[in-house]
Amino acid sequence: MFEKLNRVLALIIVLVIIFMSIGYSALNKNLNISGELTYRPDEQIRVTSFVPKGSASNMTIQYYEFSKKEVRLGCTPSSTTASASYDVTVQNKSSYTYVISEITKTGDNNLTYELSNYKVGQGIGKNSSITFTITFKYSVSSLPQNRAQAISLNFTFVRPYAEIVKYSNTQSQSKCTNVQCAIDDLYDKLR
Repeated sequence: MFEKLNRVLALIIVLVIIFMSIGYSALNKNLNISGELTYRPDEQIRVTSFVPKGSASNMTIQYYEFSKKEVRLGCTPSSTTASASYDVTVQNKSSYTYVISEITKTGDNNLTYELSNYKVGQGIGKNSSITFTITFKYSVSSLPQNRAQAISLNFTFVRPYAEIVKYSNTQSQSKCTNVQCAIDDLYDKLR
């Protein structure tokens, strides 16, 4: 008899817990989620890192950040010879060769930049990455009142399209019938 009473009592406790859970969830309909999430989806080609190279010279760095096609720097120079260098890595996950065709600078005109280990228009091979250095320099002869400076560099990535057609003595085309195939063949031969 006690065994039957224990089973009934256990069933009642389980049912009470289930009904209390349902009742609580019906009353509490507000879902609050807080925090920060940075998600960078895979793209065919993108900037994957922007990190300081050594320490800044006569410059206090407020922030440095990057996105898919852009790097940004905020700084306060303490002298007219201020500079800071950063390594930028660009990864090409596509099966085509890309180039940086243009770098568009926005922000304060008092900051300039120089590239090392890369020339605009140089190929970034398929399924590969490159790392180059950008050196930001203060470019005026005297410090202004408001010394806080910001600069943004936006990279334009393009697949190089060119008409490359090979002709033999009989004027017949090579095995490559589309332009990208011919570009990729030429790029592989130049490496």
